[in-house]
Amino acid sequence: MTRGLALPALLAGALLAGPAVAADDAALAQCAAVADAAARLACYDALVRRPASPQPAATPTPPPAPGDFGLPRHSTPEERAGVTAHVVGPLREWAPGALIRLDNGQVWKVVGEDSGYYPNIPDNAEVAIKQSFFGGYWMEITAIGRKVKVKRIS
Repeated sequence: MTRGLALPALLAGALLAGPAVAADDAALAQCAAVADAAARLACYDALVRRPASPQPAATPTPPPAPGDFGLPRHSTPEERAGVTAHVVGPLREWAPGALIRLDNGQVWKVVGEDSGYYPNIPDNAEVAIKQSFFGGYWMEITAIGRKVKVKRIS
């Protein structure tokens, strides 16, 4: 039975001791010397609520070069905003494995199971590519509002 009670008591002690350990010894000794219980408690409370020393500002990640969008690496919120470009030539249909070349030099491969045929897509159609929350990419053919899952290959 004592074994079941020992763990919660140990955790509670660690949690209560955590802020006090962070305070320096001189400040703790000063609070301990206060005779009035309420004033002593206020002294300890003030130690625990003391603002931490300022942390150095994190170095901001430079925004990705437009030519790097979609290449494997960790993405930033700015990258997830996407890129807009135009298909080189006609795009009437796609199927898994189809390659789509863009005017910015990027080449994307259809990786979803989706396929489509749309004879009314204009040549050099505008597309918007955005990263999904889970890291994949979606290319939307703006003229028809249709999306296809893609992966950048170059």
